[in-house]
Amino acid sequence: MSPKDREEFQRLAPSARVVSVAGAGHAIQSDQPRALARLLDEFLSADN
Repeated sequence: MSPKDREEFQRLAPSARVVSVAGAGHAIQSDQPRALARLLDEFLSADN
């Protein structure tokens, strides 16, 4: 995500968290399935 896009994203969704996963491209579910599962588990377990 470019710095400009990140800034706009944070403006539109201020409580959102942007996470970069090394080795993952556009299809994180195929490229890094364990990392995605960990991130989803953290998200779903959080007090949102």
